[in-house]
Amino acid sequence: MKRFLTRTDFYLGNSSLRMEKGMLMVSCLSIKQVYLISILLSLVHLCQAQKHDYVWVNGYGAQWGGEFVNFLLDFNFSDVEIESIVFNNADLSDQVTCFADYNGNLHLVSNGCRLFDSFGNIIQGGDTLNPGPMYNAWCVNGGSYPMAFGLIFMPIGSKKVLAFHLGLKDDSKFGITRWPAYKSLIDISGLAPTVDSINIKVEGYHAESPAACQHGNGKDWWVVVPEKGTDHYHKYRFYGNGQVELSKQQIGYDYHYTPCPATAIHSFSPDGKTYVRYNNTCGLSFFDFDRCSGELSNERQIVLPDVFPPGASTVFSSNSRFCYYNSSRVIMQVDLEADILQSDTIAIVDTFPAPFNAGFALMQRGPDGRIYICTTSSTKSWHVIEYPDLKGVDCWAQPNAMDFPSWSFIAIPNIPNYRLGALEGSPCDTLSTSIAEPGPQVEMKIYPNPASGPVQIEITLPEYGGKDTELVIHDALGREVHRHRFSPYAYLHLWDTSQVPNGTYILQLYSDERPVATSRVVVMRE
Repeated sequence: MKRFLTRTDFYLGNSSLRMEKGMLMVSCLSIKQVYLISILLSLVHLCQAQKHDYVWVNGYGAQWGGEFVNFLLDFNFSDVEIESIVFNNADLSDQVTCFADYNGNLHLVSNGCRLFDSFGNIIQGGDTLNPGPMYNAWCVNGGSYPMAFGLIFMPIGSKKVLAFHLGLKDDSKFGITRWPAYKSLIDISGLAPTVDSINIKVEGYHAESPAACQHGNGKDWWVVVPEKGTDHYHKYRFYGNGQVELSKQQIGYDYHYTPCPATAIHSFSPDGKTYVRYNNTCGLSFFDFDRCSGELSNERQIVLPDVFPPGASTVFSSNSRFCYYNSSRVIMQVDLEADILQSDTIAIVDTFPAPFNAGFALMQRGPDGRIYICTTSSTKSWHVIEYPDLKGVDCWAQPNAMDFPSWSFIAIPNIPNYRLGALEGSPCDTLSTSIAEPGPQVEMKIYPNPASGPVQIEITLPEYGGKDTELVIHDALGREVHRHRFSPYAYLHLWDTSQVPNGTYILQLYSDERPVATSRVVVMRE
């Protein structure tokens, strides 16, 4: 069953944003007015939401004289809304990263070549990321940078965004491609984003993908990048003022590039306690991660069989218990609570004639707890794992579950867990010079209301991941009609009202068995 809707128009106040022939047309309000309203709404609700990952942009689909037709996934609406949008000559294949503000308003998009605002315009000073021969070869004519997950956006307070990104350099001395590391700082406090600094080189050369995790103080950020062909790890700590400190660690299995030439996407668990390195010719290494010191420890390894096809990506379930890794044909699940780590197959693609059944490529966890998987070739669809917190095939991997209005190719946003927060009672909170930001309050939003069909329930909590969170719905007579337990770091739930009669229903949100929020919804069908 496909539950993903395609919208043709949506509304802001009394003005309509309407889609016509794949173009995003703005009526009644100017772009600056839309930006101003967006910023004001963000400030009003600054403490009420943490929606940096609520809008994803993707697609290329060159049409009509070379213009690229893109699309976005918006988690702000009932279920996942899919809309067409045209960016400014932006190919968002190979690499794409997005960033929204606290209230879910899209601010930044990058394909590794340029920085774009939410309307697809290149922001002032953001026309050249990762300069050099590879930029000249791939980016000049509108292409995207040839490294998946090579850029990460991290908030610095509420007004700045730090981008960590890897450029490309051929280094024959080492016999492998080398990636210089850069940082760029973007100001999102005004009517449109502007660049404070760009392409500031930081120490270190790499050849593998970066993964980010919030520091134990809830303000700074860690970025971990392995050195290809070694057992060395570069660990960057980005402070709240944008400054960076690099440390290095040698640990674990040596994935030397002679027996282990390939590499894939590495990642952190949502709770920040586990880091996984994926070498898609040799295996996976799971490490415990100390969010205060940045130290890796306690390696557990899974060795891949010789017949395993080349792999692509890793991602964790919202409850941090299951790690998923894939090849183009297979998705595997690892239960980190098992005494002995082993892999179980949960999905197989035997053949994939494009565009209808392409293989598995990059994976990313959405704010609704699902895992989204882009494809190995140009398609207008993605795969989805519906219930990643469940063991084995109960997680329900669905091939080609999403349909898009334009083409996509091996690209999905690189998004860390923005809601991890500080380690409760941890001494590492005293180590940062960052300015504390106010935390969010408990909130429960319901839409549409009144409802004639499915109802989306969105929750905001002061703390994610550390407590049991449950939704209970009763009818007017006090009878329970629905119950849902939220996975850690998952914030959206869709309630199917088709099984209940018209009437008023009471929604109660519980945290550690204590009621923390109450609301009502009216179900009204003709």
